Amino acid sequence: MFVHGGGWLEGDRFQLKGYGILLARLGFVC
Repeated sequence: MFVHGGGWLEGDRFQLKGYGILLARLGFVC
């Protein structure tokens, strides 16, 4: 599960997926 400032419950899961991919490319992996 990817958590972005509590956005998982408030934001869009597709948007969070985008953040996950972006951070993964930058080397930040949970």
